[in-house]
Amino acid sequence: MSSKPVPPRSSPLDTGKRSSRPSGVTAICLVEFFGLFVSYTRLLELLESGGFVGILALLGVGFLAAELVVLVCLWNLRFWGYKWGLWVFLLSGLIDIVALAPLALLFDIAIVFYLLSNVEHFE
Repeated sequence: MSSKPVPPRSSPLDTGKRSSRPSGVTAICLVEFFGLFVSYTRLLELLESGGFVGILALLGVGFLAAELVVLVCLWNLRFWGYKWGLWVFLLSGLIDIVALAPLALLFDIAIVFYLLSNVEHFE
């Protein structure tokens, strides 16, 4: 008697599409999502002060919204998210220079170089 191999049962949530997201993209997105949350709470405090600082904080909230869209697209490996991600992280690096944040600047530069070296993973 020969028995046929039983195919593995698939989950109802399984779409059949396997993720080929590099672990570096996953790490970048998770760290940046946490950073967005921290930055957002700090910007809300600045927004309450009003005046010129409030206007700058409002611009910062807009930039964080753009970064959130980019991170979601990077998570889903969208090519336009990759292209915009390069610009957003370069602009973030310039903001880090103005804010005298060398560690954040190094992180943004590392992200840009990582994205440039992994372009083949984006649709």
